[in-house]
Amino acid sequence: MRPSARLRCAPAVQEGDLEARARGGAGYSWSESRPRPMSSPLQPEPHSAAGPSWRGDRETVRRFLKDAVRPPRVAPGEHLRAELDDERMGTVGITAMLREVPGCDVLFVLVHGLGGGPDSTYILRSSRALLHHGFSTLAVALRGADRGGDDFYNVALAIDLDTILAHPRLAAYTRIHVIGYSMGGYVTLHHARAPRDPRVRASVALCTPMDLADAQVYIDAPRAFFYRRHVLGGLKEIYDAVARRGRPIPSPNREVQAVPTIREWDRLTIAPRYGYRSPEHYYEELSIRPHLAQLAVPALLVMATEDPVVPVHTALPHVPRGGPVELRLAERSGHLAFERHLDLGQPAKLGLEAQYAAWCLSR
Repeated sequence: MRPSARLRCAPAVQEGDLEARARGGAGYSWSESRPRPMSSPLQPEPHSAAGPSWRGDRETVRRFLKDAVRPPRVAPGEHLRAELDDERMGTVGITAMLREVPGCDVLFVLVHGLGGGPDSTYILRSSRALLHHGFSTLAVALRGADRGGDDFYNVALAIDLDTILAHPRLAAYTRIHVIGYSMGGYVTLHHARAPRDPRVRASVALCTPMDLADAQVYIDAPRAFFYRRHVLGGLKEIYDAVARRGRPIPSPNREVQAVPTIREWDRLTIAPRYGYRSPEHYYEELSIRPHLAQLAVPALLVMATEDPVVPVHTALPHVPRGGPVELRLAERSGHLAFERHLDLGQPAKLGLEAQYAAWCLSR
């Protein structure tokens, strides 16, 4: 039987002690008889041009239905709000839910995917797991994702993360790790280019596309109808809240509520709101591809080989070798539906959160 390890956060210590704790010294207990070596990324099975096989759909839908029947339960947290000034919208609020472990000085920041929010089931599931391992969490709502109607976000607004991390309530934390889910990983990677807060030590992107144009083409294809409808449903809720509040909107709400594709959403909302000539201009200008080799903090990219929403073959060509981005491929997993005993090669308990937490702490 392979050994397992437990990660636990200790009371706050001086900055100089953090590296020793990340290596398994005082502060974090790695109750393991021997360390497991880091595994190299797996090679994905070849797929047809149509994308992943039905196995990815099975795992993704199974996870969705299970969460719908029994949503993850997690301890209530403390609501935080920070504000920034936007030249077009005025005062914009960035909100988040803080769940603290007493005495812990490490914070995991969880960033939701497109159309989601801090109460998305995958965020709640990870928050519960991280709390179990002894880490505090901050579930962020990118602008508008709380359905408060202040504004609506694009996929590269690193300023939203910088704004909420500057909240005085978070001042006691000495080490911060940012975890992005699906398109939330895109925001996370842009943030990793130059985080304003020096406490940010590492980032993780889960099931995140590396090319916006590829991602748009794939999710707008007939095969992805179910997923596209789900994502658009959340985006339309956010836009409707902005319209109902009477804030400036670039296109009539009725027209936006009828959009059938992500490209049409981007044409009517994102491009005019953020000053791009077209969706294609937006995709190219905010591409993360040119910046992956120059990230300011190390990043871990975890892709599911059977992902039916963000196919792994659309991401692999864009990940530079030997740079700050490490790639791990997860078998038997769907979109944000990772196998229970996921192994990312870390000397810790198996499972998504324990594995990426161990990776972050070793940076």
